Amino acid sequence: MIRPTTSADLPVPGAALARRAARPFPRERGHATGRRVKWIPRRRESILGAALIGYALLYAAALIGPVAIPGDRTVMAVGALVPIRCLAAALALLVARDRRLDGDTRRAWRLLGAAASLYAAGTAVTAAAAVGGLALPFPSPVDALLLAFYPVAFAALVAFPAVPQARADRLRLMFDVAIWVVGGGIVVWVAVLSAAGPHLGDDPIAAATTLGYPLGDLMLLSGLATATLRQSFPHQRRALTLLLGGIAALFVDDIAWSVLSSKGLYAPGHPIDALWMASTVLLALAALEQRKAAALPRRAASPAVPMQRLGVTLVPYAFLTAGYWALLAHLDPTFSMQTIQLAAGSTGLGALVIGRQIVGLRENGRLLRLQAERESAMRFESIIRNASDVVLVVTPDGTIQYASPSSARMLGRSATSLVGRPLDGLLSSEATVNSLLRSDHAGAFELPAGLRHADGHRLDVECTVADLRDDPAVRGFAITIRDVTERRVYQGRLRHQALHDGLTQLANRHLFHDRIERALAQRTAAPGQIAVLLLDLDDFRKVNDSLGHATGDAVLVHVGERLRQAVRPGDTVARLGGDEFGVLLEHGLDADEPRSCAQRILEAMAAPFDIFGDRIELSVSVGIRRNPRDATADELMRDADVAMYDAKAGGKGRFVEFEEAMHQAVAMKLAFEADLRQGLARGEFTLQFQPIVDLTSGRVRSLEALVRWRHPERGNVPPATFIPVAEEIGYIVPLGRWILLRACRDLAALHAAGSDPDLAVSVNVSVRQLSAPEFAADVATALETHGLRPRHLILEVTESLMIDDHQGLIDELARIRATGVRIALDDFGTGYSSLAYLNRLPVDVLKIDRAFIDRLDDDGQDEPDAVVTAIVKVGQAIGLQIVAEGVERESQRARLAAIGCDFAQGYWYARPVDPADVQKTIAACERRAVAVA
Repeated sequence: MIRPTTSADLPVPGAALARRAARPFPRERGHATGRRVKWIPRRRESILGAALIGYALLYAAALIGPVAIPGDRTVMAVGALVPIRCLAAALALLVARDRRLDGDTRRAWRLLGAAASLYAAGTAVTAAAAVGGLALPFPSPVDALLLAFYPVAFAALVAFPAVPQARADRLRLMFDVAIWVVGGGIVVWVAVLSAAGPHLGDDPIAAATTLGYPLGDLMLLSGLATATLRQSFPHQRRALTLLLGGIAALFVDDIAWSVLSSKGLYAPGHPIDALWMASTVLLALAALEQRKAAALPRRAASPAVPMQRLGVTLVPYAFLTAGYWALLAHLDPTFSMQTIQLAAGSTGLGALVIGRQIVGLRENGRLLRLQAERESAMRFESIIRNASDVVLVVTPDGTIQYASPSSARMLGRSATSLVGRPLDGLLSSEATVNSLLRSDHAGAFELPAGLRHADGHRLDVECTVADLRDDPAVRGFAITIRDVTERRVYQGRLRHQALHDGLTQLANRHLFHDRIERALAQRTAAPGQIAVLLLDLDDFRKVNDSLGHATGDAVLVHVGERLRQAVRPGDTVARLGGDEFGVLLEHGLDADEPRSCAQRILEAMAAPFDIFGDRIELSVSVGIRRNPRDATADELMRDADVAMYDAKAGGKGRFVEFEEAMHQAVAMKLAFEADLRQGLARGEFTLQFQPIVDLTSGRVRSLEALVRWRHPERGNVPPATFIPVAEEIGYIVPLGRWILLRACRDLAALHAAGSDPDLAVSVNVSVRQLSAPEFAADVATALETHGLRPRHLILEVTESLMIDDHQGLIDELARIRATGVRIALDDFGTGYSSLAYLNRLPVDVLKIDRAFIDRLDDDGQDEPDAVVTAIVKVGQAIGLQIVAEGVERESQRARLAAIGCDFAQGYWYARPVDPADVQKTIAACERRAVAVA
């Protein structure tokens, strides 16, 4: 915009400054990604937009004349701009706070808000000066505010995000923007600089300020053009269009104002001031549109769309034409007829060139599309030619009109031999053809009968049908045929593997269970029409342990073969896991067949197995369960399992048919096991102690800790009842740990109460406890926790260690014994005991079983005396201390003392007592021992 050097050069320069305070700004881009800015309810946004448009129309009507302006026309024309400019700035700043927009878009709107605030401040100052009747000089501080608008607004335009573009598009953008700038610059130079030159005088600041306004407009217009061409997000276009309109209005108004002012034709309230109002309103509407766009889901960018739009493409030519006409106007301000003819001819020639370019571009696009279609067709043809699937095009009447070359590979028939033939000649069934050519087929499906190869073998195929009768290039059905024979074979193998045992190839547990369910579903008559047999090889673990797993696997394979021979052809044999097998009997089952089948199985298993040169003899235990009414597969297998374990418990190598009473026994056992597991937590276990007395001195040297279970409902459960169950279910490990800790605690309490400091405690330990990896640590913890020394603890183990040859456990005992803990061999003589084994075992104490002691004082029996004497002498000879268990009579004590036995324990001395009575019991034992000595 032109600014006069003094207030006399142009009319009302203060009012002109006020007009300059009206400026909008460019562009936006956003997406709803965050929280909503709570400033204007969305339902009122349309009302606000309509009010802004109405305000602008009312302002334009007042300037043109239909509506009279009350009061001073200058004050009212400038003052009416102030609230709109402030509102536009506020809207831009509030949009910048909307978290739904991306960071770049919010940054751009923040800069737009700052630029609009500068313009609103300049307008407000100018309006205040007009109201006070002050004439502002030119240039003034207000011009600094107004001119600062341009660089801030331009920074906002380049801050907007944009999608990446191809190199050709970027070059085209650069040329288009250059045409915009050069063409617009020529217009500014001719229309503004030439017209206002005589009025600029010699003041360089005034000249620079005057030039700054139109050049700033041109800078914003080119920046907005760049942003528009770089912007390809659909939801941004309306906001950008509004900003473009605002900048264009500002540019046109600046040019018109400069020309009118230079000729003395402008006064405040001139109709061109409506463009200033329009530029501000368009900025406010762009902010509202950006807010609406933020609430919409973001759609993908389409970089090529804006560059191909005819309107955007023709804009540079419009600026080119405008610059050309401006040059002609500068050369011939009067626009003579010759100049007009030259301009018209040049413009028409340029239009023809532009038209030729458009036609060329369209033809080039058509050729590119044809080339792309040709390449696509060639690519498709190459794919079809080399594809393994057969592609057929079949007419609606079932005639093959196209066959891909792969038909020779798959079907053994060339493509030319198939064309023209009816489809049913290939499929061998008209019904199959009719089914195949239904228009409602979707996805892939199989042909039940498959296809026949030219050499006669059958192919499993999968077809996909596409109804292309409406496609003029096809006008039929496109059928894709895929050979799935190998896949079907592979799937069959997978199904077999999933349902059969990999070692024996018998049915597995899943298939066995499924066949029981199917049999139950099909047998709706009386109960007993099917039977389930569960088999378990007796002591099979010894085969794996002694001969190896390869031999064990070979045995299982032979067992499967013998089972197949022992059952009827229609019966199912399954390996359920490990050495457990199952047999399902159905199809005409009579009352005796389950037992007869079980007997045949027992006889088949009785014959020795010759495996890798080893003769292996095995027996099998069989449980039988006939189906009751409304039985399930799980119930049949459970009951047969119960019967099978009953057969094992009864001696193995036999079969047992399930009876309902077995349920009660199993339930009672499960209840007993549950009570046993909960006994420790409920505090039902206690310890009692029985003295072990030195036969020579009569002193009590140690105590044997004995566990007792006092159940609130079962009463006192004997150890002989619950200890084997605890061993079986593995509960002996936590129970044994508790016994060890409690025994050490009670012994430490006796020491603290004044008992013999050398008094030791003896604790029974099972093989299963010794097998636990943490057992040695438990022993060390028990001693350390209660301040005992290793010599205070004796661990009693049974001779099963010696019988089963548990070398690993024997080594573990040796490591514990090396710490100072003593080891006692309990119940010696009850199994396959041998004095020769004693040298191999890391023991310190040998406890003679009470069975020998009971017979010591039988009249006329010298053998017990000799056996006990031999045990005592041999044990003492290898450094062992000998303890006689179960001493209940004085005669037994006397005989043991005469033989030279070291220690004794039994009811003659004391029964097991609670920890509170131990000291009194020790004193009583010692008095009695001294009395008989």
